[in-house]
Amino acid sequence: MPAVRILVDDVLVATVGTAGMTMIDVRLASRRTWGPRACLDVGGATVAPTTMLTFVARELAPGQRVTIALVADGATAPPGKTFSELFPDAPKSEPLQRPDPAWARQQYAALPVHHQRYTIDVVTSLGTTVRGATADGIESLALSVDWHADDGDRADIRLSTTTTWPTLEDIGDSYLLREKMALGGSVVLTVG
Repeated sequence: MPAVRILVDDVLVATVGTAGMTMIDVRLASRRTWGPRACLDVGGATVAPTTMLTFVARELAPGQRVTIALVADGATAPPGKTFSELFPDAPKSEPLQRPDPAWARQQYAALPVHHQRYTIDVVTSLGTTVRGATADGIESLALSVDWHADDGDRADIRLSTTTTWPTLEDIGDSYLLREKMALGGSVVLTVG
């Protein structure tokens, strides 16, 4: 069965096998208001009973390179952990309520800006090269590679920008890249 393999600076950090999974999501995101330059998160959901798992959650620094590949097979390592395993002392949370947009804008405006400008350079195995960069009105960049059981040996690659805080009604997403990755394919990104 296929597996998703993730390397940081050519060092293997995780392999997530698709056996027993309904979806696997690899996401690298960066926001001007975050202290770290970027965060890499790898998660997924198992087949019945549905369980959400986290395989990787780490910060990335400028210049680090991440490679995400869809390979023919591979055993999952490290094992995924549930939220309660990651945070055993966390209190039970209440259901999330959508905040009042005016309140959310006020809260967002008060956040410190840690990065005026940053980039993510992306190269796919199909030869596509894209640079995502913040600019006036561009708040965040996110690259995601999503595998779903219905797709079998393919995964979706998306590089998007967000123009405002994601809890607001007027969110604006713009895709800089949308591509299918076939078995044996990969995407390499560099945090700028």
